[in-house]
Amino acid sequence: MRNIILAILVFFTFKMMSQESTYPKIDSIISQIQRLPITETKNAANLFSNAKKLAREEYNEEAYFNVMTDEIEYASYIGLNEKRLSLSDSLIKFSPSPKFKAEGYLQKGILETQRNRIPSAITLLKKSLIIFEKLNNISKQSQVFKVLGNCAFISEDLGQAKDYYIRSSKLSLQIGDTIPTATTYTNISRVFEATKQLDSAIYYNDKARNISEIAPNQTELKFIVYSNDANYKSELLQFNEAEESLKIAKETAEKIGHPGMIGNIYQMSSIIADRSNNPDRALNDAEKAYDIFNENNLESYSQQTLYIMQEFAYKSKDFKKAYNYLLKYDKVKDSMELLKNSNNLNNLQLKYKTAEKELKISQQEAEITKKENQNKFIALVSIGLALLSTLLFLFFRQRQKTQNQQIVTLENERENIALRSLITGEEKERSRIAKELHDGLGGVLAVSKIHTSKLLLKQPETQELIKINELIDTAAKESRRISHNLLPEILIRKGLDAALTDFITSVKESHLLDASYHSINISMTLSQSFQLSVYRIVQELMNNIIKHSEATEALVQLHQENGKLTITVEDNGKGFSNEQVYEGIGFSNIKSRLSLLKGSFDINSSASNGTSVFIELQLEK
Repeated sequence: MRNIILAILVFFTFKMMSQESTYPKIDSIISQIQRLPITETKNAANLFSNAKKLAREEYNEEAYFNVMTDEIEYASYIGLNEKRLSLSDSLIKFSPSPKFKAEGYLQKGILETQRNRIPSAITLLKKSLIIFEKLNNISKQSQVFKVLGNCAFISEDLGQAKDYYIRSSKLSLQIGDTIPTATTYTNISRVFEATKQLDSAIYYNDKARNISEIAPNQTELKFIVYSNDANYKSELLQFNEAEESLKIAKETAEKIGHPGMIGNIYQMSSIIADRSNNPDRALNDAEKAYDIFNENNLESYSQQTLYIMQEFAYKSKDFKKAYNYLLKYDKVKDSMELLKNSNNLNNLQLKYKTAEKELKISQQEAEITKKENQNKFIALVSIGLALLSTLLFLFFRQRQKTQNQQIVTLENERENIALRSLITGEEKERSRIAKELHDGLGGVLAVSKIHTSKLLLKQPETQELIKINELIDTAAKESRRISHNLLPEILIRKGLDAALTDFITSVKESHLLDASYHSINISMTLSQSFQLSVYRIVQELMNNIIKHSEATEALVQLHQENGKLTITVEDNGKGFSNEQVYEGIGFSNIKSRLSLLKGSFDINSSASNGTSVFIELQLEK
């Protein structure tokens, strides 16, 4: 299902990405094309021909290739793949400008991605990326990384997909492109959904939805976020909310008028129906989606829908339909899927033939019985051989995976032991210094305070004594503050929530920063070492804000729910680059602690929006 939703993004290329150039007459023609209904392809072709003729007669070669680029995006938008391929090849072969050659590689790479030809797509996309990087075209670099993320997603390399999407979003944020950033957030959302991290999936989809609400003309973006929301709500079994989001997505798709989007709505409706145990509606809506895709020559989507249809037909016990649908589904991803489909075909064929023979049993009982026995024997032998080969393959593959995992686990454990020892030693040294400050220097200051107080009783108006007394008070406070930072006793006595409340209060009272702290459901039963690590992470983040960000405000939030603890730290400072993040000692300390806690993090930073750090930790059961 996730490949289908991801691929629908190619429908938006023309209307979401076309931008005005420096050729007013040509821009006017392109605007006319954008306003045409999707069915008026002949009118569009004539207008593009006029625009190219105008470019050659009144402008220059660059204007001509600009029009050709718009024509490629239009062909992508309405699904004219052969036209799109021909135009992309023309850009690569005939354009004298590197930027148009790169555009040709990019568009051809998008088409190869849509056709599931991933190695070819990656080669083309990387060629375009090299050129766009030389030209310092950040917008196009962002687009290439997004499509590379799509390739990784389709190949089920979800970690690589997430990395590409994050790079894409950071580049588009860098130049203030909010809409491309929002569409990339929806892709990141799908990665989290594919890895069963629905909280994070919903978090990123909501970020995209917030952008769509302040950009009402971006109907395509609205379609994506509400389609996603319908999917996620149905996964949470919140079917009423899922249907509401699906209704909004459907109304948006009908307003846009693109058949691919409308087909996707029926496809999503079939998935929701299946999850709500309504197989008849699931099959009916999947068939509607298939009809729309098929009528509009959207071949890859038709094929993906066929696989869904055979599953729903099987669940509805319509074995004949299931068998016929599976026969049409002629593309598989790897040898294991091929073996699975082969077994399904054998089973469905046997059930179909059995059901067909039962209709004639009254007339040909003896002959049918003999044939059934023969077929059952052949089927059992075939299934037995297939099952045996599958089990052997899975056994050796699993053993190899187990061995590799053991090696990785041992290496990670060795690194974690060293890291844990280092952090433990650091905390012991902090504790020792804190106690020496408290027992040693603290005691000396206390005695000094007693002596100066006695002298003040005898000489109350001596300014030097008053000043000395004030300095001793200041030194005692500073000693207590340093001792508290080194070893927060309140954490040991009252727990993490109280310790962080006290820490943020001290920051605010120091007038270094207007800081606030909010927490939800923080448990007192968390282990002391875990609480101390979380405290140090927040402490390090706040110290970084104070030292480097020039911020005036900061917010710290902790939320514990469903076996997870999430930490959000935000400021309104000047932001920083990736290089500044990874080179900092503070970040290195945070990364070390997160490695031990098996946590994940995400950092978003820009000059206009400050910095936001999101950390997710799994709690021990």
